[in-house]
Amino acid sequence: MRRWRKRRRARPFVGKACLALLAVGAIAAHGKFGSIHGVLDAAASWLLAREVVFTMAESAPVGSDCGEAKRTDTPAESANLFGRDTHTADDKPPYTPEIRNDTSFLLDLDALEASGVSIKDSEEPQVLIVHTHTSEAYTPDEEYSYVQDDNDRTLNEQFNVVAVGNRVEQLLKDAGISVIHDKTLNDYPSYSGSYSRMLEIIELYLAEYPSIRVVLDIHRDAVIYEDGSRFAASTVIDGKSAAQVMLVVGTNEGGLPHDDWEQNLAFALDIQSAADALYPGLMRPVNLRSSRFNQHVSPGALIVEVGASGNTLGEALYGAELFAKALMNTLK
Repeated sequence: MRRWRKRRRARPFVGKACLALLAVGAIAAHGKFGSIHGVLDAAASWLLAREVVFTMAESAPVGSDCGEAKRTDTPAESANLFGRDTHTADDKPPYTPEIRNDTSFLLDLDALEASGVSIKDSEEPQVLIVHTHTSEAYTPDEEYSYVQDDNDRTLNEQFNVVAVGNRVEQLLKDAGISVIHDKTLNDYPSYSGSYSRMLEIIELYLAEYPSIRVVLDIHRDAVIYEDGSRFAASTVIDGKSAAQVMLVVGTNEGGLPHDDWEQNLAFALDIQSAADALYPGLMRPVNLRSSRFNQHVSPGALIVEVGASGNTLGEALYGAELFAKALMNTLK
C-alpha cells in the first residue's frame, strides 16, 4: 500500500480565478464557447486542473447515488472533474488520490493502512460478482439495441449490468482467478429492499466459500439533466471510447455497523492507483458515502459503477475490461 501526499492549493488562487474568468469571457465573446455555460466550464477546467485535487473532506463532482437517477441542470455536478479526457498508454501522470467525500469523516490518507486484500493460488473461489440493481442498463445503439422494460432498465441479461459482470468474470477467469457470478434479479419486481436481499445472498456464498476475498457489486450510474438528457461517464483510451468507472465505498456513518470501512477505502484507492498507472482517465473519483452498502462483509467489498445510463453497453464493456485488468494488477 503506497503512501500519498496531499496536494495543497496555491495561494494566489483567487487572483488566478479572476484572471481566468476575464480571459475565458473574452474568448467567449468571440464565439469560441458559445454560451455562458461554456465560459464557466472552461474557467473551472483551467483552475481545477491546475490548483485543486479533491482529497480529504472535499468533494469532486460526481453523480452516483448507486442506482437512483439523480436530476441536475448542471453537468459539472456529475461529470468527471477533468471533463472528457483522452489518454494513451504512454500518458501516465503521477497518481494523486481523488476522493469525493460525502461523509463528515476527515480523512488522513497518510495514516491509512493497507487493505490486506489479496488472492491465493487456489481453485477455491476468490472473487464474488453480484448485482444489487440487476436490471440497470445502458443507452441502446445500433450495436446493442434492446427494448427497455423501464427507464434505462431491462430484464434481458444480454443488455443490463449482468453483461458487464460477465466481461469482468471472463477476464478474471482467463487470468486463473476463480470467480462466482451471481445473476439474481434483486431489483424486480420490487426495487425497495434490494440491498437486504443482496446481503442474504452474499452471506450464503461467504458461508459456503470462506475463500472469497473480493466482492464486487457491479452497477451503473444514473444522472439525468433537467432537459432529459443522460450523463455519460466517458473517456477515450487507446483511441476507443470507454465508460469511466467509479468505486463507491460505504461507511458506518448511516448507523449500521461497519467499523473497518477504512480497509475498503484502502482497497479502492489501490485499484484507483493501478488503473491510473495503466489507463489514465478511466477512474472517476472514489465516492465515500454514509450508507454501508453491504461492504461490512469483507475488506474487499466494493460497489463498482461502470459508466452511466448515458453510456452505451459497448463503452461499458470496454471500461469493465480495463477495470478488470487494473484489478488483477492490484491483487497480484
